[in-house]
Amino acid sequence: MRTINLFRSTVFCCCLFLIGTPSFSQLKSVVYDFDGLDIGETDLPEGDYQGFDMQKRVSVNPLGESQMLGDRVLKFDINWSLGKALFGKGISKFIELDAAADYLNFYFYNPLANDTSSKIDITISEDDDKNNIWEDANDDKWKRSITISRSSSWQLISLPLSSFTDNNTGGNGIFDAAFTNEAGKIFNIDFNFRKTSLNETGSTTYIDMICFSEGVLPTGSNILDYPSGNSSDHALLGAVYSYPDITPSIVEGLFPANPAKKLKYINSFIKFSEDGTTNANQLPGNEISEFLQRGYSPIITWEAMFSHLPRLDAGQPRLINFMKGEFDSYIDAFGDKLKSYNDTIIIRFMHEFEGDWYPWSLVENDQDPNLYIDVFRKVVDRIRARGASKVKWLWCVNGPSYSPVSAYNWIVGAYPGDAYIDIVACENFNSLYPESQIGDRSVPVWLNLIIT
Repeated sequence: MRTINLFRSTVFCCCLFLIGTPSFSQLKSVVYDFDGLDIGETDLPEGDYQGFDMQKRVSVNPLGESQMLGDRVLKFDINWSLGKALFGKGISKFIELDAAADYLNFYFYNPLANDTSSKIDITISEDDDKNNIWEDANDDKWKRSITISRSSSWQLISLPLSSFTDNNTGGNGIFDAAFTNEAGKIFNIDFNFRKTSLNETGSTTYIDMICFSEGVLPTGSNILDYPSGNSSDHALLGAVYSYPDITPSIVEGLFPANPAKKLKYINSFIKFSEDGTTNANQLPGNEISEFLQRGYSPIITWEAMFSHLPRLDAGQPRLINFMKGEFDSYIDAFGDKLKSYNDTIIIRFMHEFEGDWYPWSLVENDQDPNLYIDVFRKVVDRIRARGASKVKWLWCVNGPSYSPVSAYNWIVGAYPGDAYIDIVACENFNSLYPESQIGDRSVPVWLNLIIT
């Protein structure tokens, strides 16, 4: 796996608690990682809740910064006036889980200064009837009770989902949360703390990195270190720009003059039309040749829309327009232009399709991933038929979120197939502000393409 950091410049030790150790493991979905809140925030993102004797807040890591946990964690203060305490996270989204292989993981610190071990009932609720509403009579709630001893260090708790038991009579009795196979969403994850003795007056504990993984959460030489990398792992730097206001000298001028640190990728955005009309006629130009001559690898983000219309305007192209052949001539001309270049061009076509902000999004096209696949394949076939043999096709999803969160919107269901995709990528952005606000703030923005 490689990470390409595309700079957008618009003149842009510890204990391990687990059952079973599988031979393969990887992170699947993060529920909460509190280190991201080192921007001055003191509350959590949306969806969290507390109850009874619980008071929660984001806190400095009491044992100091580490690779896995960073310098911020979540602190639980429990006064034990009622004898129970609750922290929960409302997820309400699809997570592709396999109860036979996957684990729920979290880091927990129960200081020696506390009176006793922490007794916690962990529950995971899922939407079996797929109506987006929790109903005890129709949905499953899965429970696992654990006791976490006091310790002078952080403990990694890794619980196989197969060890959770059905805790209510509703639902289908199968842990089958997923996009696929008519399964449902994960609703909530709750941590229910129970008082362990009558003499217990209070406790302070800490939690971080609540997540799902295939197998136990992978770590490094100890549980607070990242997994070890390969000697070939590296990050390739690139730049993002909007056509046509860029030259190699502008990009190179953003960095110190050092030939050994040259950028690798240049990502340009080209819409079907840039001239204020609905006539699809925009083609890449000589700047692509210039970048190739200087040793860059150009990425063209080819956006199926017209620049003068709002993104979701009714006049913007929809996928059915491709199937009707309305852009065939333009696609052929684009292929002829790509053929004229003397080296590899990467095309990022119809990216972020699982969002709701582009005219090619699934939600804008009958919620039909097969239609998306058909259009993607048709465009690739026509470009190849023009003899553009040095083109690589990049299929790029939006990493942070799906919108809407619906079963049809699962990225895997819209994958065009290995015969049509050379590079798979996932976007992430470093800014804590929406892109629409960047112009009002002096903050840098990186578009990170995680490429496999």
